[in-house]
Amino acid sequence: MGNILPWFYIVAGTYVLLNNFRMLCYSNALSKYLQTNPKGTFLVSKVGLDKAIKLSKTIFLPLGCLLAICFVWLGMRALSI
Repeated sequence: MGNILPWFYIVAGTYVLLNNFRMLCYSNALSKYLQTNPKGTFLVSKVGLDKAIKLSKTIFLPLGCLLAICFVWLGMRALSI
């Protein structure tokens, strides 16, 4: 039962990492996300769609990738101990 949390970290981190890579590679997916998700629509209403896409690609998505890699690393480290 104690090995469930590291596996959750690995699966969740991998899912977020793949989703962030998809958003970075396909601008259509990112713009659709920004227009339909409540967090995205809030950002779009504040700065506009073009600026929101630029901010997402330069700041938010790379930061999300870094955090997802940390989650995967944390899960793998917890399994190895």
